[in-house]
Amino acid sequence: MEFALLAPVLFLLLFGIIVFGLLFAQNLALSNAARQASRYAVVNNSNRTCSDVVSQALDSAQPLVTLTAGAVTVTRGATSSAATNACGTSTAKPCTGSQPTDNIYVTLTYDANVLLPVPGMGNTKRLIGQGVFRCEFS
Repeated sequence: MEFALLAPVLFLLLFGIIVFGLLFAQNLALSNAARQASRYAVVNNSNRTCSDVVSQALDSAQPLVTLTAGAVTVTRGATSSAATNACGTSTAKPCTGSQPTDNIYVTLTYDANVLLPVPGMGNTKRLIGQGVFRCEFS
C-alpha cells in the first residue's frame, strides 16, 4: 500500500532526473561546439570562411544535437551586445577587418524535445550555446 502511494512520486523524480540529464548533455554539446567553432574561426583565419565556421559548428555538435545552418550565428565585436553579423556572405572571413579588441561570437540555438513527460517542462526546451574567441590572428 505504501509503495502504491509513493510510486508516482518516485517515478516522477526518476523521469525528471533522466530528462534533466539528457537536456544537460545536449546543452554541454552545444556549448562545446560553439566554443570549437569560434576557435576555428580565429585560428589561421586567413583560410577560414563563414561557411567553414558554420560547418565546424554543425559537425562538432553531432551526435547529441542535430543542427541546421540557420541555428548558427557568427558575430564580431568588442562585446556581445555590440557585436554585428560577421558573415554577410558564406565566403566572408569572420575576422577580416577586425579591430584589436574584437571577438568572434558563435551562438548555437537548438529546440530540444523533452522525451519524457514531466509536468511544467512543456514539449520543447530552447538551449543556447555560445563560444567567444578574440580575433588576434587577423
